[in-house]
Amino acid sequence: MDVRDKAAGVVRADTPRTQAPTPSNARAKRPKISDDIRGKVLKAIEGGMTCRQAAAHCGVSLASAIRFAKEGGVTDKRAKAQKSLRDKVLKAVEKGVPCSEAAARFGVSPTAAAKWAVKAGLRPKPASTVRIGDDIRDKLIKAVESGMSCRQAGPHYGVSLASAIRWTKHLRA
Repeated sequence: MDVRDKAAGVVRADTPRTQAPTPSNARAKRPKISDDIRGKVLKAIEGGMTCRQAAAHCGVSLASAIRFAKEGGVTDKRAKAQKSLRDKVLKAVEKGVPCSEAAARFGVSPTAAAKWAVKAGLRPKPASTVRIGDDIRDKLIKAVESGMSCRQAGPHYGVSLASAIRWTKHLRA
């Protein structure tokens, strides 16, 4: 059989179709992890370790530790913290706070907050789209002209930093 036959996948008649698995093509069997080690991993996670820490402590892979935790119905402290954070965001949205504000308050992304609200069956309130009055704009511009920075003036007048910078661009030119 020459190179062209190998590339084309031609099998000669005298070549057996099934070959015994060799170490190179056989999937290596891994030893089964004992129930004792599984128990140690679960106790470590219940004791406050993360799955990563429990895996390193007990000498198993991270994937195994995560699988043991799921099978045992145990969550690590990071998952518990995420759940409590989600609950806080959802309580704020239930009270009428827009998702973007609740996300900013609790340090999560607005997209995550909106997805959590929709999944919980809440109708997220859209962020305010009220136009800011000219009087506030004039006050902000005067404050920046008198020496206040845009970063200070924006929150002082209830305006975003981007709006404060955009309004005062002509002052810098």
